[in-house]
Amino acid sequence: MELTIDLQSILMLVLIVLVIAVVLFVLKLVQTMKGINTIIETNEKNINDTLNSIPIITKNIEEVTSGINDEMENITGSIENVSSTIDTTTDLVDTLNQEVLQPLLELGAVLMMIKDFIPKKKKKGLFK
Repeated sequence: MELTIDLQSILMLVLIVLVIAVVLFVLKLVQTMKGINTIIETNEKNINDTLNSIPIITKNIEEVTSGINDEMENITGSIENVSSTIDTTTDLVDTLNQEVLQPLLELGAVLMMIKDFIPKKKKKGLFK
């Protein structure tokens, strides 16, 4: 018994397998599309509500951003005022140190030198 398979038979067999594979693929694709359609139909109200609320959310974000920008400008101005006040205070402390404290320290040093030149009186007491 001899079995002879010609090229035409092989191609026919391959074609049948391909047709079956394509049919199975299309059936699976149809099933998937039905599932997606069911999900969309089930959530249609939620999807529409979400899409309708997007402009409101966008407007709120713009208002909040605008408010934050205004507050940041105020904060920046306050920080500049604090910085200026600190600079002024630092200058005042430096001036106070140079014009008041340094002369007082020098005066104290001169008074200590004068005190050292004045003879001390000896105390009279029971014990010499």
